[in-house]
Amino acid sequence: MEMPAGKPYHFSFTQDEANVFQKMKMTFQYRQDLVHDPQRTTDVLKTFPRFLDVKGLLNQDFLLLFGVETASEMLEKWDTTFRSKVINEAKHPTQSTELC
Repeated sequence: MEMPAGKPYHFSFTQDEANVFQKMKMTFQYRQDLVHDPQRTTDVLKTFPRFLDVKGLLNQDFLLLFGVETASEMLEKWDTTFRSKVINEAKHPTQSTELC
């Protein structure tokens, strides 16, 4: 799905989570373009605020990006391997111009 240049994509608010998941799946490639564009990467949550209130959307993107097998491995190792590392990184971010 191609989005208008320079305009954030906001689909109408819906309580129906199945519709939210479907719309987010449809806009996955656009989000990937945002994430990989250094000028717009920080706009992802502004453009797609449903990541903040609909549980499971991040998992869906992870599945779309890496596939079922890799996603399952990550979830299996989350508590024992990744959780503490992610929390530690969040508490001590590396200084960079992107974080300012």
